[in-house]
Amino acid sequence: MLDRIIAHTPLGQEQLLFRSLDGIEALSTPFDFSIELLSTDARLDRKALLGQPLTLEIPTQGFLSAPRYLNGKITAIAVSSEEIGGTRYAVYSLHVQPDLWPMTKDRNFRIFQEQTVPQIVKTLLAEHNVQLEDQLTGDYRLWGYCVQYNESSFNFISRLMELEGIYYYFKHEMGKHTLVLGDAPHHHQPYPGYEMIPYHLTPSGGSTSKEGISQWTLSDRVTPGIYSLDDYDFRKPNAWLFQARQNPVSPTPGQIDVYDWPGRYTEHQQGEFYARVRQEAWQAEHQQIRGTATALGIAPGSTFTLYNAPHADDNREYLTLQANYHLKENRYASGDDQSSEHRIDFIVLPADVPWHPPQQATWPKTHGPQTARVVGPAGESIWTDKYGRIKVKFHWDRFGPKDDGSSCWVRVSSAWAGQGYGGVQIPRVNDEVVVDFINGDPDRPIVTGRVYNEASMPPWALPAAATQMGFMSRSKNGTPDNANALRFEDKMGKEQVWIQAERNLDVNVKNDASRTIANNHTHYVGADELYRVETNRVQGTKSEEHLLTGKGKSDSVVEDYIIASGTRLRLECGESAIELTADGQINIVGKNFNFHVESDGFINTGGKLNLNDGTGAAIVAPGSGHKEDINKAVIELFPPKEKGNSALSPRGPNVTKSNSSTATPEKTPLLNSNREKPDKATFVKEVHEAAKIEEQKTGVPAAVTTAQAILETGYGKSVPTDVNSGKYSHNLFGIKAHGNPNYVEVWTHENLNGKRVKILDKFASYDSFEDSIAGRTEFLTKNKRYHDLFKSTDPKEWAQGLQDKGYATDPDYAKKLISIMNSQGLL
Repeated sequence: MLDRIIAHTPLGQEQLLFRSLDGIEALSTPFDFSIELLSTDARLDRKALLGQPLTLEIPTQGFLSAPRYLNGKITAIAVSSEEIGGTRYAVYSLHVQPDLWPMTKDRNFRIFQEQTVPQIVKTLLAEHNVQLEDQLTGDYRLWGYCVQYNESSFNFISRLMELEGIYYYFKHEMGKHTLVLGDAPHHHQPYPGYEMIPYHLTPSGGSTSKEGISQWTLSDRVTPGIYSLDDYDFRKPNAWLFQARQNPVSPTPGQIDVYDWPGRYTEHQQGEFYARVRQEAWQAEHQQIRGTATALGIAPGSTFTLYNAPHADDNREYLTLQANYHLKENRYASGDDQSSEHRIDFIVLPADVPWHPPQQATWPKTHGPQTARVVGPAGESIWTDKYGRIKVKFHWDRFGPKDDGSSCWVRVSSAWAGQGYGGVQIPRVNDEVVVDFINGDPDRPIVTGRVYNEASMPPWALPAAATQMGFMSRSKNGTPDNANALRFEDKMGKEQVWIQAERNLDVNVKNDASRTIANNHTHYVGADELYRVETNRVQGTKSEEHLLTGKGKSDSVVEDYIIASGTRLRLECGESAIELTADGQINIVGKNFNFHVESDGFINTGGKLNLNDGTGAAIVAPGSGHKEDINKAVIELFPPKEKGNSALSPRGPNVTKSNSSTATPEKTPLLNSNREKPDKATFVKEVHEAAKIEEQKTGVPAAVTTAQAILETGYGKSVPTDVNSGKYSHNLFGIKAHGNPNYVEVWTHENLNGKRVKILDKFASYDSFEDSIAGRTEFLTKNKRYHDLFKSTDPKEWAQGLQDKGYATDPDYAKKLISIMNSQGLL
């Protein structure tokens, strides 16, 4: 005779008597038990039971006398009244569900980075106080970026586990239950006392003195024959990631072909794994056995061996996938135990067949684009990688930091992108960008645009300047007045194209260039101008031309120098003048005249030669050539610069700034592109700051970079500077131009045919020390012999490695670098 089932609640086991249980428990499914308990007290505090644990203690007849337990949390309760056997009882109807149940009711947005699916699952289960046992045996890929997007925590972990082929079930004990993660058949064990279960016929729906299996039904179903999937990785655009797998148990292979895109992977072996998981899931679905038993040790996740089966081939070990419990005790009505029911309808699978959960959880889709804020490390206004990607913080992200750890690297759409050509516009930190998602997948964001907001207004005031279109950048770490700009004014009668270079403007034309100016042309140079023409030059002025020089002027001609005038040629200097006229007259006037030759002198005339002492003909007296008059004209041509001159404003002439709390007074930009060489201390400080930025990006120790720059340039004294323009190259490592259009020309010495020869050579020019250091890192990464250096972050190891790899021929190169690092306190 079976003992009664006992319900353990916080009210005690005598307050509530077990009447019935109907519910389903299955692999990868939260159980849901409907339980009826009886009490003679209809006024029990129902609220005191909500959320509290309940454990059913179920006696068994296995080989061990330990009872079976079913434990969970009470999630719903109702009470009704019923007369049973002449006694009025309060019938308490309960829903009992696992600790996992609250995860089905929440909703969240959350980002996980550089974690495996088991790590993500464990994190969320721990946060919801779900007790866990890890029985996983596989190695799982690292997800660089994985988003819980407007979904419950349960749906999130379910879809991830379904993709990876991970399942779970529950172990029940007195007062608790444990969620067990599994992925392979071999870790499952029989429920104690139910290692062997016989097949025998029993009265339908009743209890007998023997536990066993009374019904055994084999079922087969058609499953897909071929599963294939594919994906795309922009870092390997030509990689073949397609995978296909045939289901060996499909009766008609190829008739049902399932193809998934995207497969949610970027590596070939990941695709192989996902294809195998789906194929094994369909193979397990192909043949399953359904049965009915009175053996109470049949539980999902447990195995048993059947014996005395209707067919001898079925006498083998099975894994229980699902159990439908029907437990009912009618002793309160009749006092007869035979009227009670203890039945389990179950589904099993041969224990050696791998089982994986079906893909049932919904993968969320985004609905249209959204905006986000560009982020980066502290102190950085531009943060990108070699693909031009950026980091963003979404408005819905409550937990992520407001720095470069907020999101994955996000690709940025460009109006034009090709193989080494196209457009590049990197969104800056704090910009608001428009983000869409490839295939609507929250795990695959892509920046498609930028938008202004109240904190980041347009560069020109709107709507007043609505006819102005263009582009304005911002100097890194600069003010709103530091900018390169291209602007178009489309107002009728005011049309204009305005260009500003905040520092240098370099134009490279590989063939012809032409300019046509229909009206006036003003050309202003604030410092020096170098004009070089390799072959011939022709310059013509249709009307008059005036040249004014504030100081000296010299012309040097290797061969002939001809000055021709159609009417008169006149040279003046103070009180002296020489004049040549078209009719052949040559007149010289001055206060004194000195004619001196070292050898013979001749004056030939076809007529008379008159030497007069003040009575001869004279030319017009000089007057326009006086120094003070010329200097006055120079001052008039170059008036003093006014503070805030709008003609040089970074926003262009006659332009009003946008209303912005960050606006500052306009100032005249620096026009001289040359830089004075910094002193020793300034040089070391600037180089080391730039080197630290490079170390954060690439791992190259800042100490060894700074030491190399000091050694190669003599503390900045020999940084290449253009011999003609004085342009400062920022070149710290003596890197030659090698076709780079941005260069400086420097006198240097080379050994040619055994002789030391002075030549004019071209060296690469950079905009900053930071760019020069990045160029040197690029040189190291492109040469395989230096690749081993990047395995270390120790400056001394780098110094020795550079010498060993042949970076320099100096046998003491490493010692010198280490000595500099010590002397400058870089270590």
